[in-house]
Amino acid sequence: YSSDYRYPSLRYSILVNHKLNPRNIFRSGINLNFLSGTMSDFRLNSAGGYDTLLDPSARGNLYQGYFQWKYRSASNFEFIAGLHFMRFSLNDKSCLEPRIGIRWQMAPGNVFLAGFGLHSRTESLAVYNALIRDKNGIRSLLNSDLELSKSLHWVAGLDLMMTPDIRFRIEGYIQYLFNIPIVNKTTSQYSTINAAERLTDAVLENAGTGMNNGIEVTFEKTFSRNYYFLITGSIMDSWYRAGDKRRYNTYYNTRYISNIIGGKDFPV
Repeated sequence: YSSDYRYPSLRYSILVNHKLNPRNIFRSGINLNFLSGTMSDFRLNSAGGYDTLLDPSARGNLYQGYFQWKYRSASNFEFIAGLHFMRFSLNDKSCLEPRIGIRWQMAPGNVFLAGFGLHSRTESLAVYNALIRDKNGIRSLLNSDLELSKSLHWVAGLDLMMTPDIRFRIEGYIQYLFNIPIVNKTTSQYSTINAAERLTDAVLENAGTGMNNGIEVTFEKTFSRNYYFLITGSIMDSWYRAGDKRRYNTYYNTRYISNIIGGKDFPV
């Protein structure tokens, strides 16, 4: 194999925030992503030549717009609702995504958080530009019309101030992935969720699913009395379902992650 991928892009972001009154805040914005790709991917074949696996150039725009309303009650309760719109010009795919969240300050320094939302994403430009052999052995762009991958996100957590300088936070999340491009055959384990480098030389269909879920814990002391620390831990599970209808771990399913950082000043 010989491959080279370059994705120059230009991005603009515009945000407007308006506070109607102490209880109602409106926010709206757009994100403009002008994307391009210069790619090459060659594979040595049995005849001693090289197969060209990619159309060498791609150009497309990703347009995103959103609107959000935040309502803050007199009882320390916040409700946030919004809509997010996304359109991918490369193959004219679009989606409208609702999202909601709540924040309840149960007592000074103690907060309950929860949220739900639909999220979508495009694939790498190389996925759409892959040259796939058809039944006549001719390579063409058979994956250029893929739908957007989607994910439903649920999250809830508690943020507690144990002392004036020590904070404890616990958060649980579930992400259900669907509409994921896979090779929809009983002999295939391929999914774009688990594709790090090599592209598949097969037609993809938006028939895959997956799941990410876990619990994250943070224990933090802000800088006081000349020292600070931050301890985080996460227990999670991450898997996908392929064309053979079996479940597989993703590359990133390490089951747990932990980090500890700290520092202390010594006066002299």
